[in-house]
Amino acid sequence: MRPSRPVILLIHEGGATGGDELVALIEALEPRYDVSVLLMEAGPLASAEDLGVRCRVAGLPGMRSIPRIPFAARGIAREVGGDGIGLIHADGTRAALLGTYLSRHLQVPLLWLIRDTPRRAPLRLLGPSCERIVAASARGLDRAPDWLRDRVTAIPPGSGADLARRLEPEYAAIVDRPEPARPPPGAGGGFASSRRVARNTLARSAGEIIAKVASVAWYVAIARELGAEDFGSFIFGISLSMVVLIAAGFGTDQLLAREVARDRRLVHGLLSNVIALRGVMLVGLIGVLAAIVLIGPYDAETRIAVVLIGIGVAIEMMTANLAAVMQAYERMDLGAVGLVVQRGVTALVGIAVLFAGGGLIAAAVVFAVGSLVGYLVSDLLMRRVVRVRFRPDRSQLWPVLKAGAPIGVATLLFIILLRLDATLISFFTGGDQREVGDYGAAWRLVEATMFIPWAFNAAMLPWLSRQAEREALLATGSVFGLKVLTAVLMPIGVGYAVFAPSLIDIIYGSEFEGAVLPLRLLGLMTVLYGINVYASTVLVARLRPGAFARGVAFVLAFNVVLNVLLIPSYGADGAALAALLSGVLLAVASVRQVWATVGRFSLARAFGGPLAGAAVMAAIALLTGLPFAVSAVLSTVAYIATLVMFERTFFVNDFDFVRAALRAFANRRRGGIPAEPA
Repeated sequence: MRPSRPVILLIHEGGATGGDELVALIEALEPRYDVSVLLMEAGPLASAEDLGVRCRVAGLPGMRSIPRIPFAARGIAREVGGDGIGLIHADGTRAALLGTYLSRHLQVPLLWLIRDTPRRAPLRLLGPSCERIVAASARGLDRAPDWLRDRVTAIPPGSGADLARRLEPEYAAIVDRPEPARPPPGAGGGFASSRRVARNTLARSAGEIIAKVASVAWYVAIARELGAEDFGSFIFGISLSMVVLIAAGFGTDQLLAREVARDRRLVHGLLSNVIALRGVMLVGLIGVLAAIVLIGPYDAETRIAVVLIGIGVAIEMMTANLAAVMQAYERMDLGAVGLVVQRGVTALVGIAVLFAGGGLIAAAVVFAVGSLVGYLVSDLLMRRVVRVRFRPDRSQLWPVLKAGAPIGVATLLFIILLRLDATLISFFTGGDQREVGDYGAAWRLVEATMFIPWAFNAAMLPWLSRQAEREALLATGSVFGLKVLTAVLMPIGVGYAVFAPSLIDIIYGSEFEGAVLPLRLLGLMTVLYGINVYASTVLVARLRPGAFARGVAFVLAFNVVLNVLLIPSYGADGAALAALLSGVLLAVASVRQVWATVGRFSLARAFGGPLAGAAVMAAIALLTGLPFAVSAVLSTVAYIATLVMFERTFFVNDFDFVRAALRAFANRRRGGIPAEPA
C-alpha cells in the first residue's frame, strides 16, 4: 500500500548557500508531497525544521568527504528507511553521488537536479543510476551522451515555487506511476536468464579448462620432444587447415544454434541439411589443402602431417554441428563432456606415442583419431537431448547455404585474421619453422584462454536471439555482458604481458626465449578477442552478421599489409605486433557496430572498472620486484579489489545485480528460494 501522500527525500549539499531556494522548494512541494530533507553538511538551514519537515545532517562536508560517501550511505539508508520514501531528489553533483547509493539501498528512483551547466564526466558516471535528470540549462541535453538523452529534461532556470511547478511533471511521472507487474514465469528476464547463462558458461568453461589443460600438455610435449622445427610444422598445419577449411558450411553451425534456439521444431531438417552440406564441402577443401602444401617449400613429412591434421580439423568442424544443437537446447554441459573426451584421449595417447619415439606424422595421426572419437561421443550425447531424424533435402541445401553465408563470411574472415599470421611467417621467412614455433608457443598460451569468451558467448547466443521485441532488456543485457567478459579476461591479458619471461621459461624452457616478446604483445589479444567475439555474437543474434564481416574485411587487409612490412625484418615479433594493432582496430569497429545494434552505452560502464584494475595490477607486478608466484597472487588480488571498489562507487546498479545474483545462487545451492530481482 502506498502512503496517502508520496514521500520525497530532498538531498541538498547544505553549508552556507542555497538555503532560500531549498526553503521555497519545500514550501511548494508540501501541499502535494511529504518532504524529508537530508543535508550533506551543517549550515544556516535550520529554517527547514521550522516548516515542519524532518531534517537530518549527514556530516559529509566538502569534496574531502567523497571517499566516505559509499560507506556512510548504508547507515543513512537505515536511518531514513522507515520514512516510506518514494523518490529521492538530489540537488547538485555531490548530492547525486550520495543519492545513487541511497537509491540502491532503499530501492527507490532517483531524480538529479543540475542547477548549473552539467559536466560530461559526472553525467556519464552518475547518469545510469538516475531515473530522471533535470538540467536548469539547455546545455544539459548537449552535454549528455546519446544513450542517456532520453532521461534528461532541460527546463528554464528558476527557483522556489516556479521551480516545484516545472518539476511537477517529472515528479508525477515517477511517483504516481502504477506498480510494475511482475513478469510471468518463463518470461526470460531477471535472474532466471542469468542463471541459465551462468550455468551454461560455467559448464562449458569447466569442460574447456580440462580440455585446455590436456591440450596444452599435448602441445608442450610436442615442443619438447620434437623440437622447435617440428613443433612449428604442427602449428603450421593447424593454422593452414583452419584457414582453408573454415569455408565449409559457411556459418551454418551458428545459423543452426540461432534458429533452433528460436524454434526447436526446426532441428531435424536443419541439422540434416547442415551436415550434408558441410560434409560435401569439406571433402573438396581437403583437396585444396593438399594442393597448397604440395606447391609450398615443404618436405614430404610435413606435407603428410598437414593433410592428416586437416582431416582432424574437418572432423572437429562436423562435431561443431552437434554441439550447436546442444547449445540451442541450452545443454552446453553435454557439449563440454564431448570436448573433454576428445582432448583427453588425444593428449593421453599422443603423449604416450611421443615418449615411445613417435614423430611428427604419428602426432598428426593421433590428432585425427582423437577428433573422430570426439565426434562419436558428441553424437551419443546429443541423442540425450533430441533424437534427430536425419533426412537431408537436396532442395534445401542452397537456401541453407545462402542463409548461413552472412555468418560464414564474418566467421571466415575472423578465423583467417586469427590464423593467418603463422602461415605468413612460414611463407615470408622461406619456411623457417623456428620463427613459426616461437610465435606458436606464445599464441598457444593465449589461445588456451579463448574458451572463456567462447563459452560465455555460446551461452549468450540463445538468449540474445530470443529478445526480438525487448529492446530495453537487450540493451541492458548486452552492455552488462560486455562488462562481465572484459572483467574476467583483463587480468589474464595483463598477466601474460607482465609475466611473459617467467611463463615461457616454466612452460617451454629456455629454447623458446624468442617467444617472450610475442607473448607480451599477444597477451593483450586475450581481451581484444573477447570483445570482438562478443560483438560478433550480438550481431549474429540480431541478424546483422554482415556488419561484423565488413569490419573484419577491412582489418584483415590492414593485417596483411602490416605482416608484409614487419615479418621479413622482425619475424615472430613483427607478426605479434601486427596482430595486436589489428585487434585494437577491430575492437573499436566492433564496439561501434554494437552501438548501432543495441544503442549507445557508456564506455566507462563497460570498460572503466577492468581498466582501473589492470593499471593497479600492472603497477604492482612491474614495480615491486617480488618473486613470480607472490607477485602474481598479489597483483591479482589488487585487480579484484580495485574492480570491486570502482563498480561499487560508480556503477552501483551493476554491482548490486551481481551481488544479488550470487546470493540467489547461494540460496539455491542451500535449497532456499532465490530472491526476486528488484
